[in-house]
Amino acid sequence: MKFKLNLTFIPKFFGAIILFLLALNMVSLWMQHTVEEKRPLHDFFIRLFDFNQEANVPAFFSSLLLLMASGLLFLIYFNKKKKNRKSIGWLGLALVFVFLSLDEATQIHEFLIGHSREYFDASGYLYYAWIIPYSAGLLLLALIYIPFFRHLDKKMLILMIVSGVIFIAGAIGMEMMGGNEINNSGFGLRYMIYYSVEETLEMIGVSIFIYSLIWYLSVKKNKITFKINPTSS
Repeated sequence: MKFKLNLTFIPKFFGAIILFLLALNMVSLWMQHTVEEKRPLHDFFIRLFDFNQEANVPAFFSSLLLLMASGLLFLIYFNKKKKNRKSIGWLGLALVFVFLSLDEATQIHEFLIGHSREYFDASGYLYYAWIIPYSAGLLLLALIYIPFFRHLDKKMLILMIVSGVIFIAGAIGMEMMGGNEINNSGFGLRYMIYYSVEETLEMIGVSIFIYSLIWYLSVKKNKITFKINPTSS
C-alpha cells in the first residue's frame, strides 16, 4: 500500500488546528475574566478548552502530537536497524517522547512539584519546581546526544534545534514566567496569557519536529512495508 503526502500540507494542517484551539482557549479566558456569574455551559466550555485544564481537548491534542513524534522516531529506528546502521539514538529519542506523551496525558511532573519545592526551597520563577529535575535531565540528555547530533543532516539538525528551542521556551521558559506570576500575584489575566503562550509554543515545537521527521523519512527514502501471511486451515 502506497500513499503520497505533500510536506507543505503538514505545517498548514497542524497550524490550523493550533490556531483553532488557541481561539477556543481565548474564548475560555474571556469567560473566566469577564463573566461573573458563570452558567454550567460556561464552566463546561472552560473545562473543555482552557489550556490550563487537564484531560481536555488541547491536552489530548498535545499528547497525540508527542505520541505521533514517538511513532515516527520508532519508524526511523526500525529502518536504521534493518539496514544495520546506527539506530540506538533514534530509539532513545522515541522512548523520551513516549514518556513526554504520558506526562502530558497524566501530568506526571505535577507529582514532583511538592517534593522538589520543599527540597530546593523553590519559589518565584522556580515555583513550579518540577523544572529543576527536568532541566537537569534535559541537560544530561543533550550532553549524551552530542555525538548523535553531529552525524545528522544539516537541515534535520536545524529543524530539530528550532523545534527544541520553541518547545523548551514554552515548557520551561513560560512555565517559569507563569510560576513567578502566580507566586507573587495569584491567578489572573497575566497568568492566563503566560500559560496560553506556553501551551501554544509546545504545540508548535512538536509540530515542527514531526515535520522534520517526515522530511527525514522522505529524503532517506525509507519504506515501511506490511505483510500479512494467511494461515492455512
